Amino acid sequence: MKLMTPRLFEGNEITEIDLRLDGLTGKQLMHVERQVRAELREQGEMPIMLESESAYLIAVAAAAAGQPIELFEQLSGADFTAVKMTVQNFLLGSA
Repeated sequence: MKLMTPRLFEGNEITEIDLRLDGLTGKQLMHVERQVRAELREQGEMPIMLESESAYLIAVAAAAAGQPIELFEQLSGADFTAVKMTVQNFLLGSA
C-alpha cells in the first residue's frame, strides 16, 4: 500500500509497504496472537476481540510485510489507520 506521508526509517525513505496478507500462514497468525495476548496481559489488559486491538493489527501487518513493528509505529496517523483497517478487513473476511 502506498503511504500518504513517506517516512524515513533506518536511513531509508519508505513510500509504500507491501502487506502480503494472503501469504500469512495460520501458524504465523497464531504466533502473533500469542505474542500480543502475552504483552497485553502483562499490561493488565484482556481484550475479548483482538481484531479490534491496534497492537494486534499492527503486529499482523508487521508479520505480513516482514518489517519491524517500529516502522508501523512511526507512520502518520492516517497511514497507521489505513494499515489497521486493511488488516482488520482481511482478518474479518472483508478484504
